[in-house]
Amino acid sequence: GCGMGRWAYHLAPRASRVIAFDLSFAVEPAYRNCYEVDNVEVIQGDIFHPPLRRASFDFIYSLGVMHVLPDPSEAISSLKSLLAENGQLLIYTSYDLENRPQYFRLLKRSVDLLRQLTARAPAFCSYPIAFAVAGGIYLPLVYLGTLLESLGLHDVERRVPLYQAYRGKSFRLVLN
Repeated sequence: GCGMGRWAYHLAPRASRVIAFDLSFAVEPAYRNCYEVDNVEVIQGDIFHPPLRRASFDFIYSLGVMHVLPDPSEAISSLKSLLAENGQLLIYTSYDLENRPQYFRLLKRSVDLLRQLTARAPAFCSYPIAFAVAGGIYLPLVYLGTLLESLGLHDVERRVPLYQAYRGKSFRLVLN
């Protein structure tokens, strides 16, 4: 679940080779974001049937993916099969937002619920749902943050959900 390749980009200077891997069309911005990094390769594929050689990775990370999959334990087993002997697996499920306002946690719970539903929905349903969520929730919050920041409000990224992660990003990236 490399998403837009942010972590692959930052990991690249610390690794000899990085494989960024995602099922979604997020591989497109990941490729663009990592294009100039020589040791990053971006692959589109299914975590349950990875197009990668078994026992070939020293380190695998999965950030914010497992908790939205239909069968997290099967996904973890799949990743473990890719680890070389003594390889390490880092899995991060989600940030609990304990230091953010209650409305952040409410929005996150809503998004997590929607992700659980879309993870089980037929693939042809995913794009229209993602389009509606990106255009109806994510972008309005980013626009709100931009407006508040232009009015001189300080600490906007801590007050407006999603603003910090998505400000200045294209609709296509938000959609991914």
